[in-house]
Amino acid sequence: MPRVRLAPGSGVPGGRTVNPNLVVLALCAAVGTEGQAAGGSAPLHWQEVVTEMDRNPRFREATLRASAARSGIEAVAQVPNPRLEVTAGEGWSADGAIRKTEWALGITVPLEWLGTRGPRMDAARAAAREAEEESALVRQEVLLRLRRLFLLVAHDERLVESLAASSRQADDLARLVRLRVERGEARPPELPRVEVEAERARLALSQAQARSMVHRDQLSLWIGRPVERVAIDMAQPPEPPALADARERASSDHPRVRASRDRVAAAAAEVRAERNQRIPAVSLTGYALGEVDRNAVGGGLGVEFPVWNWNSGKIAQAEAIQAAEEARLLVATYEARAALVESWAMCTQGRLASRRLRDEVVPRAELAASRMERSYQLGESPLFETLDSRRALLEVRRELLAAELEQQLECSMLTILTGGDLR
Repeated sequence: MPRVRLAPGSGVPGGRTVNPNLVVLALCAAVGTEGQAAGGSAPLHWQEVVTEMDRNPRFREATLRASAARSGIEAVAQVPNPRLEVTAGEGWSADGAIRKTEWALGITVPLEWLGTRGPRMDAARAAAREAEEESALVRQEVLLRLRRLFLLVAHDERLVESLAASSRQADDLARLVRLRVERGEARPPELPRVEVEAERARLALSQAQARSMVHRDQLSLWIGRPVERVAIDMAQPPEPPALADARERASSDHPRVRASRDRVAAAAAEVRAERNQRIPAVSLTGYALGEVDRNAVGGGLGVEFPVWNWNSGKIAQAEAIQAAEEARLLVATYEARAALVESWAMCTQGRLASRRLRDEVVPRAELAASRMERSYQLGESPLFETLDSRRALLEVRRELLAAELEQQLECSMLTILTGGDLR
């Protein structure tokens, strides 16, 4: 087995030889311990957020309302109960010679519901479908809200890391300036200036950490579990669909459009129901009676003619509601298409902007800042140029993080609105 000779001062007394396997094991253990301490709990993945959707109170409310609307179909389908009437009394003849208990039994079966039952059930079915589409729309809104918080937490993590690195660099530069001032290589006014920059960097870091805590707490509240970190590649947003596909889905598959289409169907069914009210209402009756001088049984047919009220007012009202819902459907279609086209454009533009910032702007700003700081260390450039280059680098890094957040938000919205799956 090969041996490793450690020089004196390396931490091993006398520079003794040690087994290299032990060194490797010790280093791995140290790295693992540091990784556990830094990592904490496992990061939260987006699919874990989606699995908690059923616990969201807003989505549960919409689901229960949809269930109530489906129950309305059974309520409309119920047949009216027959009406039973029983009377009893004492009867006697005119001369008082005969006395007898008299009674009467009557039953009425209403049939006026036959003309309106079909349209009313169609309206109830359309209302149930509308409630289900509203539930799907609420699900989209909840997903968008959770996705936004999820992305904000990821953005905050990267921003805090970037600001922490900038703060360390500002502290290093402040120590360098302090050392040069002590050696007489720099002017004393440069020290407070660079210390101000370091303090501003620490303040920006503190503010970013506070925002990160707020967003993590909000996400933890909505999903019902603590959140420390999230797992997502902010540089890889969801792939946008083709613009033609987005327009087609907006006109046919958007929940808001489908819900508006169901409202039109319900209004049309209400018009048919009101028109059927003009059909004369029919009822069947049957009776049996026992009197002093006779017993009798029989039946009858009752017809209610709408002589005074031909229901024209309610029909006109239902037709106006149907026309309004048709106009509302057209508006919903236009708005859905406009929103999806805008979201598609923002997603595409956001991907382009973040790519150019990441590949073109940030590397050049990093190179300029590094060269300027090296030039200051060699005494070839003034301090203010170094500070300006550092500010420019910090600004473009924040622009990159903001652009990646914006592209993720827009592309996620587009994916959710078009019914796609997020990773």
